[in-house]
Amino acid sequence: MDHNSGRACYETHLPTKQYQAQPDPWLSSPYGNQEGSTSNRSTPRQGPSAVDTLIERSELDDGAVAPRGFSRLQRLTRPGEYGRVFGDSQRSSDRLFTVLARKNDCSSPRLGLAISKRAAKLAVQRNRLKRVAREVFRLQVDLPAMDFVVLARPEAKHAQLSELRSSLEKHFDRLARRSGSMSHG
Repeated sequence: MDHNSGRACYETHLPTKQYQAQPDPWLSSPYGNQEGSTSNRSTPRQGPSAVDTLIERSELDDGAVAPRGFSRLQRLTRPGEYGRVFGDSQRSSDRLFTVLARKNDCSSPRLGLAISKRAAKLAVQRNRLKRVAREVFRLQVDLPAMDFVVLARPEAKHAQLSELRSSLEKHFDRLARRSGSMSHG
């Protein structure tokens, strides 16, 4: 208790002697054992692999700016929006993907991803498929105002990046053309 006010005092009395910093006895040098350090080497799981680089180096060296971000306006975000597409839509399928599409009331195309555990058991596989689908969608320049939902098939998890890109580009192109021919006829 503080003698002057009658309140509890939580001060701690510290010794005035300063302790000298001592080297850690477990380390052989001030910075550890540098010879056996693995911090300069990356493990196989760190960083993107050369196979999964979505924008090739040659594309960036030409002065082109890589598209960034995937705004909320470009995504299907609510279950009702997905339900609308699943309920009544045009369909394009191959051995890697099924893409569903339906006209929307927005002024731009939107993307939804439905990559199931049945198609790719591991999260890393599902995330790779999602990244590829988003990137291919972003690079499409002439898509009509439609909602697209991408579903993966089990074969997609083992496919090469070029196969995945080609498949998705064909689906988006096919569905965009169908949409254009239906509105003109």
